[in-house]
Amino acid sequence: GTDVIFRKAEKQYSMVTTTLGSKFIHYSLSHAINSFAKDYGYRIHRSIWVARKHILRIDKKMRTVTMSNDAILPISRRLLSTIGSAE
Repeated sequence: GTDVIFRKAEKQYSMVTTTLGSKFIHYSLSHAINSFAKDYGYRIHRSIWVARKHILRIDKKMRTVTMSNDAILPISRRLLSTIGSAE
């Protein structure tokens, strides 16, 4: 699937989760993030990037984001302000 919901770094690999499922690829998270337009998504944790259009809910108190596939991902304190405008 080409509609990426989120990417998560796992050592030297990146887990890509799309609307069709997940797969590990040998590609760094930083390189993957740079392949998207800046306004397409957010880095919410040092190891997690999410697609803006797949964010269902942001819980600032719990520092989590719920994605369109029902995945609940953590948001780092440092990066919480970067997605504040996504609500």
